[in-house]
Amino acid sequence: MEAEDKNWQGYLSLHQHLSAQLHVSPSPIALYDAAIALSQQRLVLGHPPSSLFEAQPARVLPPGVWQTEMLLFYARHYALSANNTHLLLLAGWSCALIANIQRAAIRAPALATAKYLVACSQAQQIGRVLSACYPTERKLTPWRQDILSLLLTETDYFRHSHHATLRQQLAERLMLSNSEYELALLRPLLAQLRQEQDDLSLAAAPITAQNLLQTLAQASCYNTLSRSDNRTIEHHLQTEPQLASTVLAIASKLNRQQQAVSHIRLAISMIGRDNLTDSLAVAELHDYLSRLRHPWHSTLLQFCHCMTTALQLVLPLPSVRCQLLATCLMVPLWLNERFARSALVRRTAEGYQRNFTPVMIVQSERYRPQLAVLLQLYQLTAFSKSVGQWQHSVDQTSRPDESGAKALQLAWQLSLQLYCGITATAPPTLNQGPSLETPYQQLLTQLAEQSQCFSPLQLDL
Repeated sequence: MEAEDKNWQGYLSLHQHLSAQLHVSPSPIALYDAAIALSQQRLVLGHPPSSLFEAQPARVLPPGVWQTEMLLFYARHYALSANNTHLLLLAGWSCALIANIQRAAIRAPALATAKYLVACSQAQQIGRVLSACYPTERKLTPWRQDILSLLLTETDYFRHSHHATLRQQLAERLMLSNSEYELALLRPLLAQLRQEQDDLSLAAAPITAQNLLQTLAQASCYNTLSRSDNRTIEHHLQTEPQLASTVLAIASKLNRQQQAVSHIRLAISMIGRDNLTDSLAVAELHDYLSRLRHPWHSTLLQFCHCMTTALQLVLPLPSVRCQLLATCLMVPLWLNERFARSALVRRTAEGYQRNFTPVMIVQSERYRPQLAVLLQLYQLTAFSKSVGQWQHSVDQTSRPDESGAKALQLAWQLSLQLYCGITATAPPTLNQGPSLETPYQQLLTQLAEQSQCFSPLQLDL
């Protein structure tokens, strides 16, 4: 504890020293270097020795330190990757340190910092994040907002408060806010205050993009449950409402009467033993993915649903098996850190364009190893050859010759065209002969009708 306090005091001293240096010799590169030094120093420290969530004055810490601690809390809550957390801290410290350079009061420090850092070529990424701050005041549409800029804006709102404690500041923001996004950002703070914890950490280590697959491999209940009887599975689902909700949703879709199923025992009976293990795997994956708190969660789920429906059109497999396969194929989308920090839509010289580019993820070197873990865990290794040929077709390095790979390629292209507007120059087919082959355009129409997918226009916070 004494060593931690000493390291923390060293961090505060570094902040004081760099602030004084910037006051005497200001420059964009000096501001950028100071932000790097403070961010790196903070990331090697543990949790601060004093709590920000008790009835302590926020003024106990220097404003810049207090703001960046708030950013770190949010980074943990939203399970931001290490790179995105570092970028958030860099932007936060740059924004906090600008007060040591510009003597007059700054109304919008994030925008002022972005403008000041234009001369520093190394800080372009920081500048882009800061330039998107204050979306409500600038009437920026929700689909052009990103999580990092929203978090920076929120901590700046707290900076302007005249109240001494976080509890008082939170009450003020709840009364003044007219933004759905801000209200969503305030909820985890409110929950933390109610828990009355003595540090910034969450009760358990959060699931992150870096540890999701490892945690799944170590903590998955799939193998145990797949060998259990229905009564044991029913008891387990009764203690895991998140898993139960997915299983109930699957049973409701299978219900021929088109009615919602609300009883776990009935759901297990309707799904049937043959499909139950796949349903449990889907439920487990959905649970872990939701715990990532990915700001694009709804968007990624919609694309996954689209791919599921496409697989049902082209593969002679049960619908639950198609859902499990599609979910495994799409899990790496949740692990991409660029999506997590980007707005849903960007404005370009040609107009508005979506930032959702799933092809890039499938083509990445990380995709196959990530997918291999999931195929092994959920006993889908029979699809390994098909998946390998399909990925090579996405890379355009070869054309699939195996029927399963051709089906994957066709389902993938149908999903891309419907959801992302990406049209293949030569639409793939299953090559089953004229009597068995459904025309591509007809399949696309069926996919649109059966999936009824849509593009969410807001982030999930």
